[in-house]
Amino acid sequence: MTLEDLLRLHEAMPPGSSISLSRDAVGGLLDTLGSPEPSGPVPRDLTLSEVAVRVGRTPSTVRGWCGCGLLAGAYKLNGWAWRVPEAALDAFLHAEEDRRAGPTIGGHNLSAWRKDHDAKASLNQE
Repeated sequence: MTLEDLLRLHEAMPPGSSISLSRDAVGGLLDTLGSPEPSGPVPRDLTLSEVAVRVGRTPSTVRGWCGCGLLAGAYKLNGWAWRVPEAALDAFLHAEEDRRAGPTIGGHNLSAWRKDHDAKASLNQE
């Protein structure tokens, strides 16, 4: 079966109908389509040690984060070796930046206001 055969079959089929294709037929269609061109380097998931170096912590700390679910998307390779997708690490670091910035209301950082208020209060006491 060729891709053109499949297209003709698709056009002739009523809505909701289905067909079965043999493994060989699917393989022939895939051969007809060819291999997709890679769109760039495939991202590689990071090891605990690689994450630890990037965040300045120990691998055991990163292991704990993975176990607690703080690095969403982290998974165990072969049931024991943690791997962390780059996107998961980026999301974690972004969330940490937001957390460290403190709570906000109307775009105003409440932690910054409190620090400023405390600094002014200490100046007034001197």
